[in-house]
Amino acid sequence: MAPVVDAQGRLVGIVSEGDLFRRAETGTEHERSWWLKMLMGNDELATEYVKEHSRKIADVMSSKLITATPDTPVSDIAEMLESSRIKRVPIVKDGKLVGIVSRANLLHALASLRNEIPARPIADSELREAIMKRLASEPWSRAQLINVTVAGRGGRRLVHRRFPA
Repeated sequence: MAPVVDAQGRLVGIVSEGDLFRRAETGTEHERSWWLKMLMGNDELATEYVKEHSRKIADVMSSKLITATPDTPVSDIAEMLESSRIKRVPIVKDGKLVGIVSRANLLHALASLRNEIPARPIADSELREAIMKRLASEPWSRAQLINVTVAGRGGRRLVHRRFPA
């Protein structure tokens, strides 16, 4: 991802690998069937053509930006990445780019947190209850049909799920 800023340093766009994926010079422009072209409309097809053939950053970059501020909670940034299906979020303060948070940054932060959280012993029954509660809260789960057995073995736990026949 390459941020695009104006003369005052304000973020005006982003050029991502996705913006460069479909390019005429690499022979990767969109190939659409005649009926799909009819459904798309001329404005959409013209915009796509310009993006695939232009030599100007302003035509290639994405100007609809998803940004965060330095005060945005990490969980909100993770949600932005997931819901928008993007790999990086520019961090902006007073309109100016001050940083970029990537998926890799979040994974690194999670990995470092793991070392900071002290492990406390948890009883098998407590772990089972937590798993069952979590399953019951998931909309896709039919927790009443699932039984979980947790058994501590030599410092390691085995978690078994039993599904009725």
